[in-house]
Amino acid sequence: MTGNGHPRVREFEKLRDHAIVRVLTEGVRAEELLTLRLDSLDLSQGLAQVVPLKDARSTGEGRVIPLQPRTVIALTRYIRARETHKLSDSEWLWLGTRNRSKLTYSGLYRMLNRRAQEAGYEGCHPHQFRHTATDDMLSAGMSGEDVMTIQGWKDPTMLRRYAADMAVSRAVKAARKMGDGTDLALPRERHRATQRQQEGPSGDCPAVLSA
Repeated sequence: MTGNGHPRVREFEKLRDHAIVRVLTEGVRAEELLTLRLDSLDLSQGLAQVVPLKDARSTGEGRVIPLQPRTVIALTRYIRARETHKLSDSEWLWLGTRNRSKLTYSGLYRMLNRRAQEAGYEGCHPHQFRHTATDDMLSAGMSGEDVMTIQGWKDPTMLRRYAADMAVSRAVKAARKMGDGTDLALPRERHRATQRQQEGPSGDCPAVLSA
């Protein structure tokens, strides 16, 4: 694969980028995403083995990430397209175009911003997906201990920090479940919703890109 303008290259990028976004929605860090190998995946079980970060490699620590069905489908489609890549024998999961064998962080960052702009957003950072994933797990009623295990945190301070970022949003959702269908949004939330309608899409892009 060479030029990005070729239809086959564009289709490959589309499938790859969607699979990347879906994996990011599972809460992995950018470095963990980029160090995934083909043998890191067990799609039949819906699991991914995350390679430890640098400060944990000496102890051999790692973790298994459960993948949502939509993520498994996106990865299956990408891997099928990956088989046609000139460098498909590479151990790395994410291949680049122009005969690049491995996607880099700068390439990931550029891709996310390009896809965000195409969707009408100003930009998107890989770490936004980790915040959104944490909020989704807590909103679904998952225990803090289980969230820490999936996210790879040893210190509950990290859980509290991430949880605080979206606490108001979760409180509003919980209140609505208890209500009778009336608008129970806090004044600040209603003001923000009005601003979003007037200003268009905000910088929070994970939900849109992962659709």
